[in-house]
Amino acid sequence: MIKLLSILLVVALVVVQAVLFWLESREESSTVVLPATTSKATQAVEPHDIEIVVPHINVEQKSEEAQDHSTTQRSSDGEVYTQSAPHPWLEVTPSKADLELCRTLERLPIVYDEKTEHFSDLYQLDIKLVYSRRYTMPLSEFVNQRFEKKIYETVSTHLDKVYRQYIDWLGYEKLYQSKIDILIAYDLETYEALLDKYHASMPSNIPGVYLPLEHIALVHLPRTYEGYIDTNSLLRTTIHESVHAVNFVQFGYMHRWAQEGLAQYFAHFYESENPELFLDKATWDARSNYLGAPLLFDDVINTNEMWRDNRHALYASAFAFIQYLSTLPKADNPLLRILKFENEQPCSVVNKAWTSGALDFDGMFNNNVLTWFEYLVLDHEARLLEKQSERPTK
Repeated sequence: MIKLLSILLVVALVVVQAVLFWLESREESSTVVLPATTSKATQAVEPHDIEIVVPHINVEQKSEEAQDHSTTQRSSDGEVYTQSAPHPWLEVTPSKADLELCRTLERLPIVYDEKTEHFSDLYQLDIKLVYSRRYTMPLSEFVNQRFEKKIYETVSTHLDKVYRQYIDWLGYEKLYQSKIDILIAYDLETYEALLDKYHASMPSNIPGVYLPLEHIALVHLPRTYEGYIDTNSLLRTTIHESVHAVNFVQFGYMHRWAQEGLAQYFAHFYESENPELFLDKATWDARSNYLGAPLLFDDVINTNEMWRDNRHALYASAFAFIQYLSTLPKADNPLLRILKFENEQPCSVVNKAWTSGALDFDGMFNNNVLTWFEYLVLDHEARLLEKQSERPTK
């Protein structure tokens, strides 16, 4: 009798363990990654897509389950990288083949008509949606003509501002027309397929990337939690990548801080009603991951491990540097000196030692940026009140 009870007890324990194992495996298999929806945690650290925004247009789309792609791998900090890709944030080192392709890129000068006081076409903008990894269609066929018109008009308005600024800084005689092709990936699977197709060594959770040799930009269609198109995020990323396209035609290969700082600077004209006031403290904290103040000059200009570990801090600090430099008088402005040099030799990377000397010629760059930062960011509310008081009353 005792032997029989012992056998029954063992059998019961085995059954209980089997049931628990089945329940655990069921719970794991029920966890689904939805590539059509971006989480708040992801948005908080993305350099192109910081704050949660409310879309202008709600276009309902069904979320799709993420596929298990053998072409991706996840790092210790949770970022997804293409399998054979080096980390993309450290250095800009074009090969001889890259430089040759840059030299053969067609650069058409801007023509000014004195009679009409108008410029020739400054750029050609083409935006397409890609779905099911390879099929393309106009945005109007995916959503509607009203949505497509809004995207084109908004991006064009801000590209006009980019050119107006560069014309003011450099003169139209030094600038070229740009061809800007944007491919918007419908879902994560399509985005990863495009990154793989164009051999883009970028994390697949980056919302957009510009590929100079192909002269196209890839953008992952952003979604809200409800599965709607996040139009604000889409416009912000598209403008950012379009600026990269314009910059490559004008300046070719630039240092990472200048590339991203300029793209962030011009995208800010879309994001803010008062872009000249830079960012308030809360927005700065979100973008820089609570950095406190911009990184020091050497940490931004020179390659270091912080670029790998704190990409959003690099973006925020580079943005701050460009914003600060843009406030200086045009005469002897160090940023304009660098841009003119880059414009004259677009298919080369300007020496960093020369860049450092041009920017921090008196050794006061860090102190000047910090003073500017405290005035605009830490005292942002006072600056905003001053701005509002300057507006004429009706």
